[in-house]
Amino acid sequence: MAGTAVPLDRARGSGACLATLRGARDLMARRGPDDVGERYVADEALRHVWLGHRRLAIQDLTPAGAQPMASDCGRYEIVFNGEIYNAPELRGVLQQAGRGFSSTSDTEVIVTGFAEWGPAIVDRLVGMFAFVIYDRQASALFAARDRVGIKPLQYVATEGGIAFASDVRALKHLGLIQSVDRQALGVYLLLGYVPTPHSIWRGAARLPAGCCLSWSAAEPHPRIRQYWAPPDDLDTESSRSVEAFEALLDRVIEDHLLADVPVGTFLSGGLDSSLVASSISRLPRDRRPDSLTAMTVAYSESRADNEAPIARRTAECLGLDWREVGLDASNAAGAHEEAFRALDEPLSFNAVVSQIAIASAGAREFKVVLTGDGGDEVLGGYRWYESLEDFTRPASALDDLTTFARKRRWDAVRIRRFESRSLYHRQMRRVTRGFLPGEVADLLGPEMRHCEDAAVEALRRHDAPRLPLKRRLQRIDLMTFCQDVVLPKVDKATMHYSLEARPPLLDHRLVEWGLSAPLSAQLDDQPKGLLRQILARRGLGFLLDEPKRGFSLKSSNPYSEGDMLERIAAAAPDLGLAPRWRDLVRPGRIAAETKMRNLLFLSAWFTANLRGSPV
Repeated sequence: MAGTAVPLDRARGSGACLATLRGARDLMARRGPDDVGERYVADEALRHVWLGHRRLAIQDLTPAGAQPMASDCGRYEIVFNGEIYNAPELRGVLQQAGRGFSSTSDTEVIVTGFAEWGPAIVDRLVGMFAFVIYDRQASALFAARDRVGIKPLQYVATEGGIAFASDVRALKHLGLIQSVDRQALGVYLLLGYVPTPHSIWRGAARLPAGCCLSWSAAEPHPRIRQYWAPPDDLDTESSRSVEAFEALLDRVIEDHLLADVPVGTFLSGGLDSSLVASSISRLPRDRRPDSLTAMTVAYSESRADNEAPIARRTAECLGLDWREVGLDASNAAGAHEEAFRALDEPLSFNAVVSQIAIASAGAREFKVVLTGDGGDEVLGGYRWYESLEDFTRPASALDDLTTFARKRRWDAVRIRRFESRSLYHRQMRRVTRGFLPGEVADLLGPEMRHCEDAAVEALRRHDAPRLPLKRRLQRIDLMTFCQDVVLPKVDKATMHYSLEARPPLLDHRLVEWGLSAPLSAQLDDQPKGLLRQILARRGLGFLLDEPKRGFSLKSSNPYSEGDMLERIAAAAPDLGLAPRWRDLVRPGRIAAETKMRNLLFLSAWFTANLRGSPV
């Protein structure tokens, strides 16, 4: 529902002055324009605790839902960002246990549940969330993030205290971080993003999905515990029928409609968002919004890539109001610039531009929007799942270097060698075809060769070898590409316009169903085989013949090659990029366009956030 900031400092007395603290909080005003709150506590052990909050009012729009919020016993205070879809049920359980409530907000359910159950509250929550709870009696903090990382939570821990925020730039405003971490910069060049728990900002960290953090005066070093992980083995006992999944899906979609404000949906011509919209339209009228608007990005410049006609047909079939959001050369540059301003960490994937365009339009009509994000990870839709034999071939079969060498295709030789090293190396090249480790070392210095190990470890830590290969890759993608690219793209773009995005296909109940499902013809002979069957049953079979387009930007590049080179050149000295970067992005080099975008997005982000700061 808002941004959060919780600075603590024992070593320097009050730390930053109140005006600075408020300034950090108000940097997140777009995340919460409806109300502002704060609480200062003179803690005997910690000396100073300050809780700040910006509210985007979704449930209980009255002042009773304002934050920071105390538990009924007064011992705990919370700042919270997100939505808890089973809050009504949990409120009933807590009331039966004798707990009192003064609002109908989900925030109060969390803090009161913490007073009743302690940290075990996270196991009971169904939703997306990032929150920090201050325990007055124990002089301690407890923070938690939802299971797949839909809501962000960054922090900086020092010897004197700890600070949290929904946007890491609030921590920069407090003077806790100032510069880019060069190791993280190297990993960004390899992957196109910085993997959790790391941050591009030196000294900052991101709380991983499915984890909670404890910090206290007695133990002033953060203790992180994983309370949830995606399935690491198959479930061969549960029903895998279309009917069982469809019933679960419809229940999840209905839960995600919980709101006291208008709700809409983003609708592409793809399967995932169409499935979400169809589930909404199936609900009885008294259990769904009185009217529902669907929005689609239209690319008028490219008839082949324009999903608007197919999305319009879907909306008409489902009886939904429909809006078209145009994105072409006339407004793509503005969308790019807004995207660069919205991101607190760099991303090299241009889908954030499409997300900015549709979020801007959506915020003018509603406060909450349902999206189709997550279907590829949960139900196996990415193209690279269709060529699994590449992952199982021996290295010698992948490493046919003589043909490439004879043709002097040295870039191809390096790529083959890279892919032959492990499953994780091959997966990296499937997801992002950017810089190779040697090229990163050429750009940033020989010490950056270790970035390859960091990138591989980011994928390896989420592997589950007991699963079949396809499910292993789905699991890795969920906890890396989805957590660190797809979800930040959606959260930062929509919150830039004070719009809350909810991805029901990433509800942990569906995640657990999809990733633990044994391989079968019904689920896996075609990408998202289960979704295809459901859509056909719902009268949307015409979608099945449409090509997969994804949400990446389809309009023409608003920047000329000269413009891009100029922007990169302006930031290159501060970023510490060696002059050879020009050679790596020249036409004719393999993946030159991807590398150019990687450096352009990095340079534009750096200029917007850190120009003039050392790296």
